[in-house]
Amino acid sequence: MNATNQLLVEDENNNVVPQILSEHNYAKTYEDSKWNETERSEAVAMNILCEHNYAKSYEDSIWKDTENRQTVTMNM
Repeated sequence: MNATNQLLVEDENNNVVPQILSEHNYAKTYEDSKWNETERSEAVAMNILCEHNYAKSYEDSIWKDTENRQTVTMNM
């Protein structure tokens, strides 16, 4: 891996192409065994969604309203 975090990989057509590795892709590759498990990957996706919904709800200040809070909780 060089200074620009490029990695040469083969694409679907067996062409060697540079791939930029983000932190997410690095973590995903590093923990590939966990991400290959359907239950684990779904749990991770759900956690990300819940964090997003919580942040959105908190910013909108709808957590003060009981009915909206229940709706948001159901959406999570």
